[in-house]
Amino acid sequence: MSEKREKFVRLAESRTSRALQSIRTIGNLANRSNYDFTERDVRMIRKALLAEVDAMTSRFSNSDSRSRPKFSLGDGERSVARNEMSGIGGADG
Repeated sequence: MSEKREKFVRLAESRTSRALQSIRTIGNLANRSNYDFTERDVRMIRKALLAEVDAMTSRFSNSDSRSRPKFSLGDGERSVARNEMSGIGGADG
């Protein structure tokens, strides 16, 4: 195996494992005895995660390395999600 391939495999396994663990911790937020959330919150989280997976997949196809804004459920200035998540509540969400 080439050095570049070995590096890719090592980093891909490590980063994918970390991403999966982070997604699992988001799932822990589903505990209603500890957290208060709306179905809209859940749809926004899902849509943000799916959009990032799509962007990652696209980067493997065409070297698009543009950065993405941070996710926020907040209102006002802190809410990048409002513009990024337009169309929430449709048939896909």
